[in-house]
Amino acid sequence: MKELGLGSATTIDLKRAREKAAELRGYLDRGLDPKEARKPAAKMPTFGEVADTFIESKTPSWRNPKSAAQWQMTLSVYCGAIRDIPVDQITVEHVLSVLQPFGLKNPKRLNA
Repeated sequence: MKELGLGSATTIDLKRAREKAAELRGYLDRGLDPKEARKPAAKMPTFGEVADTFIESKTPSWRNPKSAAQWQMTLSVYCGAIRDIPVDQITVEHVLSVLQPFGLKNPKRLNA
């Protein structure tokens, strides 16, 4: 059995201790470890961070060094508008805003 402290009598009043205890029991009721659930959530990476990691991981497998440069340019320049957006917040509208300019130049490309 694990124990988890709520704070000392000098740092937390009884009412707040009861509220925290109820919150922790709620985690248990949902089958979660209260200690793990209280840890701050990991920072969601941005599209740019994921794109850069992708290029870095794939570069050794590309035969032509130009491939890495092409991917870097595509994901930096063409996708520049969404590079700073966390990946969990990218919407269909964001993706369409990146693709739309290409469809306007050559509509057949988006209808394929």
